[in-house]
Amino acid sequence: MATLLDRWPEVVGEGLASRIKAVAVRGSELLVSVDDPAWASQISWLETQLLERIDGMVGPGRITAVRVRVEPARGT
Repeated sequence: MATLLDRWPEVVGEGLASRIKAVAVRGSELLVSVDDPAWASQISWLETQLLERIDGMVGPGRITAVRVRVEPARGT
């Protein structure tokens, strides 16, 4: 699963990878971190598409959910 974390920009695109960071894989869940609650909402809308891309990268059914935690940017 380290491959997924390393290749995260391929899943979401370079622009979004700077705002949505893949943090860890726990079982079949991918944990991502965002700095704004609006991005957390966006992830919920995009979850199905993200899971399809992840399936293509690591194999079907290995990741079944994307969980988001909001961590405000440092210095704000």
